Amino acid sequence: TPSKRIRLMTAGLATTSSGSFLVSKARVTSAHKISAPVINRPPILPQPDWSLITAPRPGEYETKQQLLSRIEALTSGLELAQQHVTVLRAINEGANAQLVIQDMLGQKQNESLYSAENKKKTDRTKLFPEGKGRHLTDEKFIRELQAGEKAKTDNAAAKAKRRVDRAAKKVAKVAAEKEWQAAMERHKEDVKNWEDECKRLRDQKVLKKDLPKKPARPVKPKPAKETQGPDGS
Repeated sequence: TPSKRIRLMTAGLATTSSGSFLVSKARVTSAHKISAPVINRPPILPQPDWSLITAPRPGEYETKQQLLSRIEALTSGLELAQQHVTVLRAINEGANAQLVIQDMLGQKQNESLYSAENKKKTDRTKLFPEGKGRHLTDEKFIRELQAGEKAKTDNAAAKAKRRVDRAAKKVAKVAAEKEWQAAMERHKEDVKNWEDECKRLRDQKVLKKDLPKKPARPVKPKPAKETQGPDGS
């Protein structure tokens, strides 16, 4: 099966020195390379007698010897054709394996590029940008330190607020779901009572247009949104 072949290929790659990095969790670097693709060409094999396919059929009657000769020629041609098919299948299988390995390398390289392009910004304050000396009592330097500390504090506060908002949203969602389930249970009971009442009225020969309307299905409630104060908190 395809999944079994994938497992076998993965196990085979893991045992090689040049391809083990493709199935490992380590990120690839510029030092990781795979072998150049190998372009295989079919070897020179005897060609079947393709004219047997288009050869005109003899008359309605053929002798035993003619039939035997024809069968022998067709069998020989079929054996040669089988050799060609076997070789071409092997070449195709090798080419597909190379494509799979190249795709695996591409995925690993994409992971490395994504990691490099999406590095988390550090919140560490640089005391000496560009390696240049600074006066630690200089007002500009002090303002930069204060700005850096304020940015760190603001980021921490924003992160904490997002965490609280997520927790509150989750609680509101659970509460809304419980309210919805309770409303559906009440609606189910109302529908049952309505059906019983309609049956009772029909038994009393009440016209259909005079029957009570079916209870409306409740609207699913949405989680309550947080209201922000004037200061945005």
